[in-house]
Amino acid sequence: MKSGNKFRGLLIFSMVVAGWLGLSLTGCGGNQPVTVEGIIQNINVETQTVQIETRDKKVVSVNIDPTTRLQVNEEIVETATLEPGLAVQVQREGKKAKLIEINLARMYATVTLADYNELMVQPAGSNQRVTLVATAYSEILREDQPVTLQSLQMGRIVEVHFNPVTKTAFKIVEMPEGFTLKEEKEGSRTEGRIVEFKEGKLTINTAGGVPTVVQVDSSTLITLSDGTRVSSQDLPLEAPVKVYFNPLNSLAYEIELMEQP
Repeated sequence: MKSGNKFRGLLIFSMVVAGWLGLSLTGCGGNQPVTVEGIIQNINVETQTVQIETRDKKVVSVNIDPTTRLQVNEEIVETATLEPGLAVQVQREGKKAKLIEINLARMYATVTLADYNELMVQPAGSNQRVTLVATAYSEILREDQPVTLQSLQMGRIVEVHFNPVTKTAFKIVEMPEGFTLKEEKEGSRTEGRIVEFKEGKLTINTAGGVPTVVQVDSSTLITLSDGTRVSSQDLPLEAPVKVYFNPLNSLAYEIELMEQP
C-alpha cells in the first residue's frame, strides 16, 4: 500500500457485505486488552475517531494515533487505508486502538475497462460487470512491478483486493498472459474455522483473525475433502473449512470440510 497522511473522506455505509460481526471482550474494564469486531461506520478525521458497528447494532468508538498498527494479512498498511464499510478486528486498551486488522474481499475477474481511476471487471462465475475505484493509495502490479491503471490490458485476468461496500480497490494484480481459472468458483475464497451457522449465515474465523460471513442456500455445494457430498446439517462448530463465494452478494458456491489437523 502506498503511504498517505490523511483519511479519505467519509462514505455512506449502504449495503450488506460479508463480515457483519459481533463484539467480543478479552478483558473487563480499565486498560485491559479488549477486542472489537465489526464494520467501520464512520471516521472522524478531526478527532481521529473510528466508529465500528457490531452485528448486534452496537456502535463502538476507538481512537487512533501514529502508534496504531494497521495490517492486512499481517502486512502493515497506512491509516489512509481505513474507510467506511471495511470489516475489521480492533485490539484496544481503553479507547485507544493498538492494532487494527482489516479484512478485504478478494476476487479474480476479467478486465473490461480501465480508464482514469475506474476499473470495470467481470468477476469469475458472474455475468455482471462491476466498477471499482482506484485511488492514489491503490497498489497496481504486473510481475511484481508497479504500473498504472490505464496500462492494464483488456481481457486480462486480475486479482483484486477491495472494499465490497465502497468498491475501492486497494490492490490489483494483473495475472500473466495465458493465466486461466481452473474453476469459476475460484472467484473468491477464504478458509478458517466455523464459529457460527445460523439462519443461512455461516461465520468463519479466518487465519487473519477477522471473521467472514457468507450466505448458504440450497445451491451451495457442501463436500468433504474427498469430494463426498454432505448437507448443511453436517457443518459442525470449529470445523476447518474452505469456502468459495461470490464477493458481490456473499453467496457461497462451495464449502469444503477439511480434515482436522
